[in-house]
Amino acid sequence: MKHDFSRISAGVSENWFRHKRNTGQTSEGPMNTFVEVLEIRHVKVYAHWSVLAIGGLFLVGALERPWELLVALFSYYGVILLHECGHMVAAQRKGCRVNWIRLYPILGLVSFEQPYSQYDRAVIAWAGIVAQSLVAIPIVLWLSIFGYSRFDALNVGLGIWGYMSLMLAILNLIPVPPLDGAIAWKLFPELLRRFRYRSKKRTDDKNPYRFRGY
Repeated sequence: MKHDFSRISAGVSENWFRHKRNTGQTSEGPMNTFVEVLEIRHVKVYAHWSVLAIGGLFLVGALERPWELLVALFSYYGVILLHECGHMVAAQRKGCRVNWIRLYPILGLVSFEQPYSQYDRAVIAWAGIVAQSLVAIPIVLWLSIFGYSRFDALNVGLGIWGYMSLMLAILNLIPVPPLDGAIAWKLFPELLRRFRYRSKKRTDDKNPYRFRGY
């Protein structure tokens, strides 16, 4: 049986989350502080009230160039959501139930059932970074070759989805909890261990009658 507790990525460690549960705050938390904004692959996405409040304050303070700020806000939270959706898809493909995705002003959280193996956990950790990179790298290459457009609002979006997203993905690979790098880099020792196991198994299959230590 899989452990039925939530793992939160991109900002909060599992120990912190367990502490919240043990002190009476459930995995769902006070839902009156969240607003459901959409649903992706049968997983509900919530935005904290502060996300909407901060967005509204920024728009009020930038009446002269509202489109650029609006594009910046949607692009910024779009990058966070893309990262969490990468974790979500990988977790679902590993057979783990995904509970929810939450968006906060400076981070995103995804709650899902823990997989069996360290290998699966590492794959899920990499998935958010890969999702960001699949979008960011082509944009960065395009901008490096052709440059920005003559539309300021579009340039803001391209900069966030490209350079900013790629920078955040790289920083997230630092092997320090609660960043994804604390788990993601464990993928390579796991791959090496699996390679050695399969090599040994192939050798044993070719020599089924060889003596083993006697």
